[in-house]
Amino acid sequence: MRVVPVKVQANSKEIQTWALLEEGSDVTLCDRKLVEVLDVQGISKKYHLTTINEESSEKFGLEVDLTVSDMKGNESVYLSKVSTVDKLPISEGNIPNDRDISKWSHLQGINFPMIEGKQIMLLIGVDVPEVFWVLQERRGRRKEPYAIRSILGWTLIGPMKASEGQSSFHTHYVKHEDTLLERQVERFGENDMGDLMIDIQEGESIEDRRAKSIMEKSLVKVDGHYQIGLPSWRHGERVFPNNRPYVEARLRLLKKKTI
Repeated sequence: MRVVPVKVQANSKEIQTWALLEEGSDVTLCDRKLVEVLDVQGISKKYHLTTINEESSEKFGLEVDLTVSDMKGNESVYLSKVSTVDKLPISEGNIPNDRDISKWSHLQGINFPMIEGKQIMLLIGVDVPEVFWVLQERRGRRKEPYAIRSILGWTLIGPMKASEGQSSFHTHYVKHEDTLLERQVERFGENDMGDLMIDIQEGESIEDRRAKSIMEKSLVKVDGHYQIGLPSWRHGERVFPNNRPYVEARLRLLKKKTI
């Protein structure tokens, strides 16, 4: 499987370990011992983990943030919300070495840095998709192992030994489900409400402000009672023209016609 040596940093500390790049996992996990060595303070979490062997099991652990880099320190990746488990059940037989690839001509020239310890303490899932980028590939014939260079280094995929009489198999599928109610509410807000989760205040229209101004200015107290003028909603106070001269002239004309 795709196992690569890496450096893991947190809290101004660093440790070298092996990481499995697992496309069958939607979450990144790390061994509890890794967090203890780095002295990282995380958030206590309760979550459900679904695997091939277990439909769903309740887990308790920490949620931490880590930084992982290749052995030369040329590339680094920030890992957020990494969940801790008591132990990653990944066999050290998956760790590649130069002896394993010596008989494959298409893999010649690839070197795997060796580090102390044979325990795989980090599983990186597809929530960190950039670690699965294929920067370079070495392929042979069908059924032969091949190598992929990721941003964290070279990884091997395929059978390195004969499978006759094999009695041990490894199949990974990991699905992470957060069970905390507050996180579910937070996700609802992030995914469904988006930018609408803001403090909304109803504003006054122009007519509202005009009517309010008229009532405030006309407010008077008469005989112990308050009186306000009715607002003219659109045109304000109506002013009628002085038509008296025109009406009188019209009246005189009408009188002459009747005589």
